Amino acid sequence: MTQQEKDELNKELCGLLWIEWWEEGTLGYHTNPDFTSEAGRVQLLKLMNEKDLLWKFVCSLPPNYGLFLYILEFMKDDNGAFAIAARDFLKAMEGK
Repeated sequence: MTQQEKDELNKELCGLLWIEWWEEGTLGYHTNPDFTSEAGRVQLLKLMNEKDLLWKFVCSLPPNYGLFLYILEFMKDDNGAFAIAARDFLKAMEGK
């Protein structure tokens, strides 16, 4: 995944989670989250839990695959698999 693809994914997730995304060069520019990084995956889990979306997300995972193994694969993946799955889930929740 290129940096541009990561930025687009992170920006889209911020919008779906109602988090401010700061464009570079804007007044008060802050560092944006990177949900594809190790720390970002934990942050995404916490945000989804705070918004009561985590359990719904977990229940949406394929039932024929060991759930624990599935989540472990997400947590180990540095290519944005968890962020992509979360984005797709959140878009489906909004009907997009």
